Amino acid sequence: MWREFWPRALLTCAIGVCSIIGDVGLKWLRSDKNESARAAFDNATHATVGGLTWMLIVVLSRKSIARNLNSIFSCFLLASFVDLDHFIAARSWHIHVSETQDATHLQKRPFLHCTTIPLLLWTFFILLSNTFHSPLMEHISWVILAAFLSHHIRDGTRRGPTN
Repeated sequence: MWREFWPRALLTCAIGVCSIIGDVGLKWLRSDKNESARAAFDNATHATVGGLTWMLIVVLSRKSIARNLNSIFSCFLLASFVDLDHFIAARSWHIHVSETQDATHLQKRPFLHCTTIPLLLWTFFILLSNTFHSPLMEHISWVILAAFLSHHIRDGTRRGPTN
């Protein structure tokens, strides 16, 4: 029993500690006015929380971490890619041009930050997996959901549901 408890507890704590370090780091970087460093740090934190989240899911499912490194890395990357919508919404790859023309000063949350999107994707992939009897498609749907929700929950705890 204790052998199963410790990895779960450590991963849960790692997610919390990573989020706290990410938030403190962003506050510390705010004083530097370095938007690029803040964006990179925030994105790295999202990626790490996403990867740790899927690793926890693997452990809770009593599966091998080594055999699931691809899905852990996929969740890590996808949790990071959610922020690409900032650049799409700004129609610019610039981090800081002005208060109205860059990816860090949008008037509203970009489209991938709407929780309906991952829920629809999850539903779509689950339906596809059931239709085509594809365990891989079902697995992908859960990775997508975990990546998006870990990103959205972290953003929501820092800023609330809207900007």
